Amino acid sequence: MGKDKNIIWLVSWYPNKLAPFDGDFIQRHARAVSFFQKITVFYVKKDERGILEKNTIQEIRTEGALTEVIIYFKCLHTPLPILNRLISHARSARLYRQALRRYIEESGKPDLVHVHVAYKAGIQALWLKKKFGIPFILSEHWSGYLPESHFRFEDFPKVIKRIIAKIFKGSSSVSAVSQTLGQQLKTYFQLSSFRVIPNVVDISLFYPSPRVANPVREFIHISNLTPEKNITEILRAFDLVLQRGLQFHLRIFGPPNEAVASQITQLGLEGKVEMMREIPQIDLAAYLRIADALILYSSYETFGCVVIEASASGVPVILSDLPVFREFVIDGKEGVMVHRNAPQALAGAIEDLISGKYRFDSEKIAEGAVRRFSFEVVGNQMNLWYREVLGS
Repeated sequence: MGKDKNIIWLVSWYPNKLAPFDGDFIQRHARAVSFFQKITVFYVKKDERGILEKNTIQEIRTEGALTEVIIYFKCLHTPLPILNRLISHARSARLYRQALRRYIEESGKPDLVHVHVAYKAGIQALWLKKKFGIPFILSEHWSGYLPESHFRFEDFPKVIKRIIAKIFKGSSSVSAVSQTLGQQLKTYFQLSSFRVIPNVVDISLFYPSPRVANPVREFIHISNLTPEKNITEILRAFDLVLQRGLQFHLRIFGPPNEAVASQITQLGLEGKVEMMREIPQIDLAAYLRIADALILYSSYETFGCVVIEASASGVPVILSDLPVFREFVIDGKEGVMVHRNAPQALAGAIEDLISGKYRFDSEKIAEGAVRRFSFEVVGNQMNLWYREVLGS
């Protein structure tokens, strides 16, 4: 199937000028698929902080075969929060449908709609299917379907759960970024089948460089620093390592977090642990290349994009022993799995890496990541999915 099909994406998360890192993994998927197929992405974003000067703003960006249409609208504030939400939902739907009608008038009916994250973008896919008979497929990324999640699918009001179930039922096919997530979706929505299409890594940014021995071992952690990332336990583990007389340097990349900064001070880790801000991937890649290991000690994940970014850079990973990580990381060859909720065990793995117990082959780690997660490989998987659904 060449770039002759008319395919649009409706996304519930996407990078934008109000939240530049929001759903960036979906944008990377879009870039990967655009190697094989012309894609138009639609995303409507509510301005909750009153940053916009106008009530609505539309941005259209085109790069190669990928066009991104992002529409912003101001959030209305009334004394009634529920009224604010209802008005926002209505405005979002109206803006979506105006943009989609305009697209159909100019470019014709899409052959296929691809939804990323069922709620809320899937509502518009249901509308397109009912109004114009356009089929849609669904890719899910959200961790709320996992039983360990802090905010779960069950926590939604019944009406929203019914809407999400209707979106899954209305889709022609479903994919998940991991087997772990897919099995949960299968259980929730009685799916007959699903396919796994993993996240993607930009190997033009993340690649290995000749290893130079660091005088002090360099570690890196990259996350949004939310509770499931267990940064508190990571810092406790490094405190234990320091108590054992070992030297290290840890960089933490994420949004500002006063609790994390306070814990660093309380544990006396200043000078050993450095808080870094969120930065673009091109800058992050440079820090990864000089790291001796990435640490991700999560309670749960649907995938873990930073893991494959480290792997593509030839950097081993120290991970909590989650089934999802075992789907794509070989313990002992590409990283080390550590028992969850056990800072002593994590400290032991860090100590073993510092002392030179492990011998990792950076080139083989990077080769494995390229073979499984490059734009070309994952983009082709998604393009083959389109071909199957469209019957061509």
